Amino acid sequence: MMRCDLIKSAFALLLVVLLVTPVASFADPELWEVRKGESLSGIVRQLLPESRADRVAMMASIVRANPHAFADGDPNRMFAGVVLAIPDTEALARQETVPSTPSAAKSVADSGRKIVQDSDSEAQTAAAGRVLYTKGRATAATAEGDVRELTKGGQVFDGDTVTTGPGSFMRVRYSDGATMLLRPRSRLQIEDYQYQGNSDSDRSLLRLVKGGFRTVTGAIGQTNKEAYRVATPMATIGIRGTDFSALFCAGDCVNMPDGLYTSTDQGSTVVSSGGESAVVDAGESVYVPLVGGAPQPLKIKPRLLSLPDPGCD
Repeated sequence: MMRCDLIKSAFALLLVVLLVTPVASFADPELWEVRKGESLSGIVRQLLPESRADRVAMMASIVRANPHAFADGDPNRMFAGVVLAIPDTEALARQETVPSTPSAAKSVADSGRKIVQDSDSEAQTAAAGRVLYTKGRATAATAEGDVRELTKGGQVFDGDTVTTGPGSFMRVRYSDGATMLLRPRSRLQIEDYQYQGNSDSDRSLLRLVKGGFRTVTGAIGQTNKEAYRVATPMATIGIRGTDFSALFCAGDCVNMPDGLYTSTDQGSTVVSSGGESAVVDAGESVYVPLVGGAPQPLKIKPRLLSLPDPGCD
């Protein structure tokens, strides 16, 4: 009985803090993918291992900043698979600590491919984009099979295949001003990207192989919408100048049937599959089954499509 009373008291304290604690700075938030079985308290313990006094305030800030991640705003009812934006731990800490966050394993099994570090020598070729932020492990592979690690400030090029590891995120700004945030366990091929400020020749043709992203289109999508396309295993996404998200599930999404999910936050997209197309306006979502077929409208936006704005530096 005493243990139950303590739990109730702690929960009541957290609710009070939720009402009075201002949201911490999210200028460049840390991102955290919630895995099945994880709890908010467990996540916060990893973020603030040496600062117990600040954990309640941290939990309150996370709940307030991520309403999509909690049922009815209840800190004890967090959805698996969602992405949390984590506030700056230093803004909450009462003492100077170094936050500890989980990261993807640094070692990779030898696949016979050469692994090199991202270097300035690649600047001889015009970059398709530059990395704004990484958490965990992200790599880019050339068409020749050379693999390099990607970190903040690194470049991606036409022909690269970009991959994020488990629990890893990467935010990229393309040369036309478009921004993209890649989810964990994602793979994106930059099939044909050219930008020189010429609407006749500029183009952005991407292919989502696995995982997902949120993107805000840049000059290419604004000046020549026909020159922008994202291909997926079962559908093609075109745009009309927009902010949208896409997620391809293939046995790796919690409580979601396999297939392609897309959602539009601003503007509109055109999703084509099975010989049919669907216009997805702001606030709308569609689903394309793994076997293909016409896009199906969804009544509500899947929680796994809720990602922070990729334009935050």
